[in-house]
Order: sequence, then C-alpha cells, then structure tokens
Amino acid sequence: MAGSQQVSETTQEMVFTAAFDYYFLHEFCAPYDPTLSADSLEQKMQEDARQILQLSKQKAYIFVADFISSYTEFVSDNDEYGQAISHRVEQFNAINSAVKQDSCLSMKQDRSRRFQEALRRLRSEL
Repeated sequence: MAGSQQVSETTQEMVFTAAFDYYFLHEFCAPYDPTLSADSLEQKMQEDARQILQLSKQKAYIFVADFISSYTEFVSDNDEYGQAISHRVEQFNAINSAVKQDSCLSMKQDRSRRFQEALRRLRSEL
C-alpha cells in the first residue's frame, strides 16, 4: 500500500488482525448467513475500504485481494493453524442452529465494526 512507511506497525497489525477476524467468519458462518460467504465478505470489505480509505473501486479491490492472498497463504501453509481452525469449526458445529445464527450475527456486527475502526485508524495515519 502506498505510504505504508508512515503507518505504524501497531496500526498495520490492527488492520490485518481485524481483517483476518472478519474474513475468518466465512469458515464457519457462511451456511447460516449468506452475507458471511467468502465472496460477500470480500465485497463488504472492499466497500468499507473504498468508503473509509477513500480509494477507487480498483484500489479497494487490490487492498482486499492482497489481504485475502495473505490470509489464504497463511492458512494453507500452516498445518497447526489449519488444525486449530478444524477444531474450532467442530466445536461450533456441536451447538444448535439457533445459537449458531445468533453467534454469527453477533460476530458479524462486532468484527465488521472492528474492521471499520481499524480502517479509520489507518486513514488517520496516511
């Protein structure tokens, strides 16, 4: 990202963590909420990046695509993390559907808010 030299490491980590947590929802919530599919989350993240960071549609696409590429690489290259995801998905699948839907809605709202806050912090440092 242009100007990343002036963005603090703390903010860079905050943005990555918030994006990771938000995008991660597709791993186990997509069956209960279609707005939490990987494609839907990617589009929502692009919209947020475009609006909050005042990016063009193409630059917002690149911003989010770069993150998703990093996410995919991290998950596929890390057996320990892959096992942890599988374990979390198994735990999540053990609870009843109504609780899953409520949990997904709550996480969606919280993680969306945190992603937007991280983008605002990033914008303030650019």
